[in-house]
Amino acid sequence: MVLNIKYLVVTIGAVFLSLGIGIMIGFNLNNSEIFSSQQLRLVEDMDSKLTEIRTENESLNLELRESASREEKLKSDFEDFLKASNDIIVGNKLFGKNVALIQTTEDYFFHDLGIRLEKAGAQIGPHILISSDILQIPYDEAITMDIFLNEVISVEKISNLIIESLKNGDLEILKNLENLRVISIINNGKTQAVDNIVLLGGSLKEENERFENIDTNIVKSSKSSGIFVVGAEHTNAIYSDIKKYESLGISTIDNVDQTIGIISLVYILDGEKGNFGTKSTADRLFPNLR
Repeated sequence: MVLNIKYLVVTIGAVFLSLGIGIMIGFNLNNSEIFSSQQLRLVEDMDSKLTEIRTENESLNLELRESASREEKLKSDFEDFLKASNDIIVGNKLFGKNVALIQTTEDYFFHDLGIRLEKAGAQIGPHILISSDILQIPYDEAITMDIFLNEVISVEKISNLIIESLKNGDLEILKNLENLRVISIINNGKTQAVDNIVLLGGSLKEENERFENIDTNIVKSSKSSGIFVVGAEHTNAIYSDIKKYESLGISTIDNVDQTIGIISLVYILDGEKGNFGTKSTADRLFPNLR
């Protein structure tokens, strides 16, 4: 931060010196006067100062690039260290945990998340993508499906069915919902009853309607069914859902695409509480490791 301010001050100083030289030359030319030796010396001195400032500016610019390069190298080394020591840090913490993934965003990929949680000892259930089409339910087609039992169809009802199917390990309901084109089953996973859900959000555009109708109902339905739910997203999510997840009273991870984010997720599923990650909404980077 100090380096950036110094770089800015030097740049502004160079601009004003250049402007001063231009004004002096323009003023004297406009009055058709010949520069006196004193004026020439002044211009030469200002030009020398400007050259010094430019040299310092280039030096600071190089220092900034080198500093950024060192920072990236440290981040890369830290990531490599975490990957190498991941088994030691997380061990088999999720042994006996049955975890399902529910993805409400179509903008980001979470393809290896289940595999990484499985390495921590978890049994991974279905990975479900809830389509935005759920907000435009084809009522005439849906009403003929036995799973709705002629009830009023709503996003809340569908959310309840998803959670019910996960709690009971019933893939048949999920397949019926997939036929209705409101969800996609990315991975069937294990068929046993689920007791933990990782809710995956974040988007490229603002989607308040999606969150209020889908994510909120998933969280409420999970809690009422006694299923633990945690919210997560990528570090590069343009529109974050973390603050909204916090308002629903669940723990969060805003960097689940990073190894340290996976470690935080494992610890939350193991009983830790809090909001972890790299964004301003996080309380800390990661939980107390134990």
